[in-house]
Amino acid sequence: MPQSLERPGEGADRPRPEPSTTADGPAIRSILYLAPVAALLVGAGAALADSTPTPGEILTTVVMPTIVGVLVLIGRTRPAFLRAAAYGLYVEAILAGCFAMVGLAFAVVLPMVGVALVQPQLRGRQMIGALVAAGLAAVAGVTAAVVVGPARALFTEMPVVVPIAGFATIVIFGLALQWRANRQLFAALAMAEGEIAARDRAEAELGRTSEILSAIVRSSPVATQAFDLDRNVTIWNPASERIFGWSADEVVGRPMPLAMTPPEDRMPSQARIARTMQGSVATGDRVRRLTKDGEERWIDIYAAPLRDRRGKTIGIAGQLVDVTERVQLEAQLLHAQKMEAIGLLASGLAHDFNNTLTVAGGFAELIKAETADTDVATDAAAIVEVVEKARELTQRLLAVARDTGRPSEPVDVCGVVVELAPLLRQLLGGTIEVELELPDRPLIACLDTGQLEQALINLAVNARDAMPEGGTITIGVRATDGAVGAAGDSAAATSPAPLVEIFVRDTGTGIAADLLEQVFEPFFTTKATGKGSGLGLAMVSGFAARTGGEVTVASELGVGTTFAIRLPEVVTPSVAPARVRVEGPKPRTGRRPSAPQPSAAGLHARAS
Repeated sequence: MPQSLERPGEGADRPRPEPSTTADGPAIRSILYLAPVAALLVGAGAALADSTPTPGEILTTVVMPTIVGVLVLIGRTRPAFLRAAAYGLYVEAILAGCFAMVGLAFAVVLPMVGVALVQPQLRGRQMIGALVAAGLAAVAGVTAAVVVGPARALFTEMPVVVPIAGFATIVIFGLALQWRANRQLFAALAMAEGEIAARDRAEAELGRTSEILSAIVRSSPVATQAFDLDRNVTIWNPASERIFGWSADEVVGRPMPLAMTPPEDRMPSQARIARTMQGSVATGDRVRRLTKDGEERWIDIYAAPLRDRRGKTIGIAGQLVDVTERVQLEAQLLHAQKMEAIGLLASGLAHDFNNTLTVAGGFAELIKAETADTDVATDAAAIVEVVEKARELTQRLLAVARDTGRPSEPVDVCGVVVELAPLLRQLLGGTIEVELELPDRPLIACLDTGQLEQALINLAVNARDAMPEGGTITIGVRATDGAVGAAGDSAAATSPAPLVEIFVRDTGTGIAADLLEQVFEPFFTTKATGKGSGLGLAMVSGFAARTGGEVTVASELGVGTTFAIRLPEVVTPSVAPARVRVEGPKPRTGRRPSAPQPSAAGLHARAS
């Protein structure tokens, strides 16, 4: 995943460099390679000058320089051959002292060259052994040159011990200086190796820690994100991809997707980021965010400044907890508590209110029965009508919050709609067309017929009010497969089952999108004061919930609104449906001829 914390520490997996086998500078390396070449050239020159070279001279001037040169070249990749080349130089120093004209110089120089050749590989006692061997080879070469070699003619007038002691002192002094320089070099190398080892350990530990942190970020179910000072995304874990829809490749190295923040929240979001960079900490700020597909999510933000080892702010690290389901559950709980409070209020007032209405209605009936005055009888009749409306309002208020106590039974929903259609046409008036869309078979649901009729009347009256200039109301029934959730929340699906869907569709003005979530709230209405109680749709929602179903709404301004009540279908009812369709042919759609029915005034009184 392309994010900074995903990469282990640099150098954690880097192989540790091996000690160099040729740690000398270019000058020393040149001397090491040129020494055997020079010896070979000198020997070749001597051989040409002497027409009858001896085998010892050939061995000294040709064979040994060639062997040493080959060993040095091979030793560039195989260190063991460099040690063999060093011992070869020691032997060459002794042979040169015996047979070469300049053997005395080679006897002093070649052992020192041999030590320099192997010093990067040797430590401690091995280095001391190499120095002692070089010193002995140099003394042996000088002794051979002074006693038996061509250089003995230079020291005929002094004792042999004197030149040997003099040159031996020079050799020992040179090797001592070389040892001192090597000790300082070895101390520096040991310190450097210690620092390298410590750095390797620190980098390995950093790599392990970084890998653990990366694994935590990758496996975390919480969206984890980070930003640099330029507000470009540096970390975007798989949970962020899953919750918001954008992949890490789409956002890392770029600013946060603009579409992720709703327009009204962009300024507060920028201000929150600025405060966090200045040192503030966000501990659960609840905000609204959008996914790549436009889906709304509720997020709790936990964020703090991201600092380096010196405490300097280098960005922001945050975790975004998706609490969408929690918010929905809280809304459902609040709705349930509100309905419970209304139920308690209604049940507390209903008894006393109904007693008062009974007394008022009784006296009105007595006055109406006993008076001979027509005006008084008319007024008494008006009082009776008002009392009945008040009683119906009380029953509707109770129906919103709790069960009415009437039993449910298997009902042919299509038959209920067909029988109710003539009453609705009479109730809604001549400017409203009522059409039916019904299936070819009965659809059975277990419900209270009276409550279903009241729900359809409420929906039809609301549809009529949304079409002041007339229009068409379509009432339909159909079978569907789906899931039933909480009333008014089609997203809260719980158990797939065959369903009966009863829908009421109008061609009215429609409902604004920001009001759709409130239409089922008790006492919420968009009608003018005195035109509606705000209980009609709440009663529909309560009926659907008590029947084990749900009610949903879809609307578009200027096109119309559709309310759908979805109830579990009774596939094999244990008893015959309590309500079936009327005998005889009936139209599936269009206006049905009116038939003698109860007065529509009573139905209108029950609608919101």
